[in-house]
Amino acid sequence: MTLPIEIPRRKGALYAVLLVAVALIAMGGYALSGDVDWGKEAEPILWVGGGLCLFIGVGLVVVFGKKLNDRSPGLIVDEKGITDHSTISSVGFVAWHDIHGLRQHTVGDRPFIMLKVEEPERYLAKASSWLARNTLQSHLRRYQTTVVISLNALKVDPGALWIVLSQEVDQRNRR
Repeated sequence: MTLPIEIPRRKGALYAVLLVAVALIAMGGYALSGDVDWGKEAEPILWVGGGLCLFIGVGLVVVFGKKLNDRSPGLIVDEKGITDHSTISSVGFVAWHDIHGLRQHTVGDRPFIMLKVEEPERYLAKASSWLARNTLQSHLRRYQTTVVISLNALKVDPGALWIVLSQEVDQRNRR
């Protein structure tokens, strides 16, 4: 394959998250509306639970709604390196000279490609949110890397992408 390669995101999971977010907002709104009568003892639980549902639901809509409207590719492979924007915890650009190997991993039925990088902590510092940072820290503890590409989030054949990335890494490590 010739570079650059641009791989679009799958949007199905984003729609599912947004559906859950709308359900949380509806539940929170209903709990706070005053139409629920579980007695005086349950009132604090309804306020806290309803507020929490609204807060989480609106947060999900903001974060994932923004991702849904993003038309940029989920993964770009070019002469400079790999740019990953497939998930909320993606690290963005990784230069070829930072990549020292690849590893495939599957969790349940979800395939991943992990990039072994020189300084994984440097990519941890690029995390844009609390959630992304915690996810990357978990990746570092579990897989010894912060650069994990979720193939479920991309419209790509995992085997074909693995071949392309393996060839590129091998070719560039020989230089």
